[in-house]
Amino acid sequence: MYKIAEYLGAKIADALHYDDEQKAVITYGLLAIIQFFIVITLIIVFSAILGTVVASLILSFSVSILRVNAGGAHLSSIGICSLIGVIISVIMPTVFNMLNVNEIISPVMYLICNIILVLSLWVILLKAPVDTPNKPIVSETKRKRLKKRSITVVILYFAVVNLFIYFGFNIYAFCLIFGLTWQSFTMLRVGHTFLNFFELRLKK
Repeated sequence: MYKIAEYLGAKIADALHYDDEQKAVITYGLLAIIQFFIVITLIIVFSAILGTVVASLILSFSVSILRVNAGGAHLSSIGICSLIGVIISVIMPTVFNMLNVNEIISPVMYLICNIILVLSLWVILLKAPVDTPNKPIVSETKRKRLKKRSITVVILYFAVVNLFIYFGFNIYAFCLIFGLTWQSFTMLRVGHTFLNFFELRLKK
């Protein structure tokens, strides 16, 4: 993915007479776009086989939307990061189907989901935004803006999850909740440690 983005970024930068810094920005943007389309395509293909396309996309987007604003642990390999995203998005809806989550009565669903939402909001309030050594957030104004956006995203998740439960779409509620929980987990030190350990094991 990086080689494709680097090649296209160089071509665009040369055509527009951009310097190396501007070329790097273009390359990074292209890399994000290419990764997004590859991941979404793989999720749709594999989840279609399992009959969980909508649920898988809800889970994937719930992670992505929060991650853009709140940040979290980053893996050194974009390939491994994408692979984990695809696996989680495809496997978890199937697990929820096997557990018959749609049969859980509404009061229990409301209780479980809203407790998790509150805990996730607490993590966001304490940790967001989480930057990385390679891309530190040096502007306090930007930091405050990202925190506000992160809180807004979780509040929207509150509304959407409760609507899913109200209309009986428990699996969608669980997928959104799982995505929120996973991204909140990666914002904690234990989440960083877990992902680093997991990446090391995959590279062996």
